[in-house]
Amino acid sequence: MEKTELKRKVKELVKQSLNAEKLDKIVDKICASGAIDLLSTKNDYRLPKQIVCAISKLLYWEYQPLSDDKKQIKEIKNIYRFI
Repeated sequence: MEKTELKRKVKELVKQSLNAEKLDKIVDKICASGAIDLLSTKNDYRLPKQIVCAISKLLYWEYQPLSDDKKQIKEIKNIYRFI
């Protein structure tokens, strides 16, 4: 695979996973869940960063290998070390 093709495919997956409509639904779900108290939250980037971290974890669960393929898991961990 060429680098340009890799970039295109990664962008395609991210765009599918994180489109604006899906992000809005996730934030609505978080707000409705009672997990956060918007009224007592400072108007800074702490909560949005926490939500982005949680969404990143959600994406990991969506794209992780379907089996306990240790080779794939090892490759993911290795790639993660370099970002």
